[in-house]
Amino acid sequence: IRAAADDGWEVRAVASMTHSAGDGRTGLSGDLREAAGDAEVYFGFGLPPQLVEAAPGLRWAQSAAAGVRGILKPAVRAAIGEGRLV
Repeated sequence: IRAAADDGWEVRAVASMTHSAGDGRTGLSGDLREAAGDAEVYFGFGLPPQLVEAAPGLRWAQSAAAGVRGILKPAVRAAIGEGRLV
C-alpha cells in the first residue's frame, strides 16, 4: 500500500490486535483512534462505529472481514446515507 500511495499520502499501520473472523473488529483501540483522526481511507477487518465517529474525514472504508452485517450500526449507516462514506 505504501509503494502504491501517491505523493502527499501518509500510510499508517496500526499494530494493535484485531479480530478477523465474521464481521471483524468490533472495538477501537487507542492507537487506531489516534490514527483515524484525520484519515480519509481505512483498510482493516470490520468497521467499528467508533472509528467512523473518530474519523470525520473518512471517505472510503475497506473491510477484509468475511461479513458486514455487524458493522451496519447507526453511525455507519448515517455516514453512508450522507454520502460521506462509501
